[in-house]
Amino acid sequence: MDKRVVLGIVAVLAVAILLGTAILGAMVLIDWDKEHDGSDDIGSWTGEGLDDRNVTSEGISDITHAMNQFGIDLYLELLNGSENVFISPYSIFTALSMTYEGARGNTASEMADVLHLPDNDTVRRGSFARVQNRIKNGTDDYELSSPNKIWPLEGSHFHQSFYETIEDFYFGGIEELDFSSDPEGARMMINEWVENQTNERIKELLPERSIDGSTIMVLTNAIYFLGKWLHQFNADETKDADFKLSSGDMVKVPTMGMKVEEGLDYYKDDKLQAIELPYAGGDLSMVILLPSGPVSNLEPTISTSSIKSILKMMGPSGEVDVYLPKFEITTPSIELKDDLKDLGMLEAFNPGADFSGMTDYDAWIDNVYHKAYVRVDEEGTEAAAATAVVMTEFSIGGNEPVVFRTDHPFMFLIMHKETNSILFMGKVEDPR
Repeated sequence: MDKRVVLGIVAVLAVAILLGTAILGAMVLIDWDKEHDGSDDIGSWTGEGLDDRNVTSEGISDITHAMNQFGIDLYLELLNGSENVFISPYSIFTALSMTYEGARGNTASEMADVLHLPDNDTVRRGSFARVQNRIKNGTDDYELSSPNKIWPLEGSHFHQSFYETIEDFYFGGIEELDFSSDPEGARMMINEWVENQTNERIKELLPERSIDGSTIMVLTNAIYFLGKWLHQFNADETKDADFKLSSGDMVKVPTMGMKVEEGLDYYKDDKLQAIELPYAGGDLSMVILLPSGPVSNLEPTISTSSIKSILKMMGPSGEVDVYLPKFEITTPSIELKDDLKDLGMLEAFNPGADFSGMTDYDAWIDNVYHKAYVRVDEEGTEAAAATAVVMTEFSIGGNEPVVFRTDHPFMFLIMHKETNSILFMGKVEDPR
């Protein structure tokens, strides 16, 4: 399988990354609504948005921990030498969570282990619904959307209870398609939906021959973010500067620069520097983790706890000079089947998988496809990603200014701060 997450900036590496950009070691779990223990919301659902009646503060913490740790696990699985990496843990986690709702027995157990899902399904659904309710809409300051949709085989029989779960807890639209006689037309329709939901940034999520006459359902998530920096870089200050590759070679890359007198959170120790660049509106930010040595030394140390620790230690920097290369990364459509199997999700991809909560068919996952895009420039960040799960079956600082100069490979996370969700994560090996 081609694991290249071509030219990608390791966006949203594990646990805190707000919409695509927060460096892998700097994600920490942000306390959720300390004035709310969540219990006040039980029974208060009005029918608007997703059903988050059973949300609890512990449930929010558990589901964001699960999402972020899964993202870190998958990021480490996808590493491929000195290639750029960029994925959306949020998108992949959401698509697989919808699929998990139909899993039973050992199939469900393996999926839960890989996704780090908490045991209480009632609280899990309500808490993840609250996370989606908070993430799904942008504001006047930024655009952020993340719709879900499932595409069952036309005329097929899936359990009504499964459909109701998708509708109540995942914003899941349902549209039947004719996979049997027109699989190519069905593939094109799903790809068109993804393209429309991501402002045309994600095209051809499902490659040719990914859908055939044995397909019985495709479950999809799309996520799109467009935000401006709270502190914008001046394009006149962008200049070519040295960037040292992991190979040791030195290259020239367009590098943005700005001076911020106060307001940026910053942390430094003997192993790394970390800085948080907020987006307008204050709901999202990019956390950049800049190791003092090779980025390959930082990656094995990344975990939800290490990111949480870094985030807690970050504080106001005072005056800081920031230098950040411009970059644009498109991850080609990648197949995640082998990577998810390596993480322990085995039975779901084999005949004999138990998806009896979804259908009475002998169904299993044929493959999981993911594609992502990110662009970082003087104004801000645009990031998009999409995931498709294809189901099949047999027959049917001090006084001195801080200098943060990003001049060698680094990781980054894009996080939704209120829910502590890593929306994107990646690594920049070569900004070119």
